[in-house]
Amino acid sequence: MSNKLKQKENKEYIQMIRNENEKEVEQIVLEQNLLTLCNGTKLEVIEKSKAILRDFKINDLRSAIMSKTGKGEQKKWTVFAQFSDLTHVDINTDISSSLKSKKQDSEKSAFAFTLYHKNRTTYYDLVAQTRSEFTLWIDTLRMLLGEKMKEKESLSNISNIEEMLLELSLIEKKKQVPPTPPPPFNYNFHN
Repeated sequence: MSNKLKQKENKEYIQMIRNENEKEVEQIVLEQNLLTLCNGTKLEVIEKSKAILRDFKINDLRSAIMSKTGKGEQKKWTVFAQFSDLTHVDINTDISSSLKSKKQDSEKSAFAFTLYHKNRTTYYDLVAQTRSEFTLWIDTLRMLLGEKMKEKESLSNISNIEEMLLELSLIEKKKQVPPTPPPPFNYNFHN
């Protein structure tokens, strides 16, 4: 087999493996994210021109975003938004219309996102505390709402897992038993 033909065959094999693994890898990253978000993180919810820090999580059924409300020992988890009621999530770099303080606006805008309700009049402005939590929330919500992950950290995670699976596939391919050679011309090995 010529070298060019082997290279073409390898490229086709690599592309086939990547295509086969794409959905599986996205699901792996989504499951990792959900495990973290089911335990909860802190987000700020913008209400009445103020940012209020609350605990948020995704419920165990993965059907709703939960928020801890109440005071002191009376705090309990309540449904903040059902996924079936949401249409999409967007990055919100301009939260100045929602916040009174311009200083708050500049610091928080990098981690802000908005959830849109299907009634088209309700929306929720939320702000993550860190870049990693922002990425975790926004890309998980995108996936749960039928969109693709877009943040560079998520895409990097997907790429890393795809590369590992590709390497494993190539190792497996090399382990295949080589073809059996033809039998010897004669079996007289004593001469």
